[in-house]
Amino acid sequence: MHVVNSLLTELIFRNGRALTRKARDRRKAALAIKRLNEELTIFEHKEKDLHEFEMRLDKFSGQTEYCCDVVMKDKIEAFHQQVYIVISLLAALLSNVGIKGKKDFPFGRVEKFLEYISQKMPDSIDPILLNTIEKSRRFRSEIVIHPQQHQLHDWRILNFGGHYYVFYFIPQEKVEVPEHLEILTHPIPEEFVPPFPCKNYYLSPNRNVTFIATCELISSLLELGYSTRLHKIR
Repeated sequence: MHVVNSLLTELIFRNGRALTRKARDRRKAALAIKRLNEELTIFEHKEKDLHEFEMRLDKFSGQTEYCCDVVMKDKIEAFHQQVYIVISLLAALLSNVGIKGKKDFPFGRVEKFLEYISQKMPDSIDPILLNTIEKSRRFRSEIVIHPQQHQLHDWRILNFGGHYYVFYFIPQEKVEVPEHLEILTHPIPEEFVPPFPCKNYYLSPNRNVTFIATCELISSLLELGYSTRLHKIR
């Protein structure tokens, strides 16, 4: 996966002149490209750091110490926060340079940006990519950034085959919650069933799927509509 993001970083630099050539404000467009590249570097670092931390925890067969669980939770939440930052900068860039004749990309909110692509460019971008990133956005906005807007949830780290998830929950009354949880089937959010009765629960999105979807969305949008212009510039 790191190769994907390295190629993506190269793509941004390679397309820089083409992306800014017809921008409304070339200085702002150039700065947006610079910032996007910087945050993609951080994005790759957070994904790599989280993967390496998972590998270390996997040696304990999921029976991690509480302090390790806290670090894992922090890394998972930070990863999805970085997804939000990267997509925000992509929206800021496209709102300035436009794409396929469209220059009204919303950039104030990631939710509106994803909705715009879904509605205005349905044949250009795979909706699965948009749905995957929207799940990450909701997780970041509703669980990580604004917990005060929802009921306070307890949490545990779930492990299956070395893949870790944060399981947020409000248990039913008089339910004993184990300190460590290990599930036997892969926790797909749409099919996940809590291992004990809950009033409410939420499972963090799949990190691997989110990482690939984010890279593919950015790559697709930056390439879209610019290949001919890039060929002339080179």
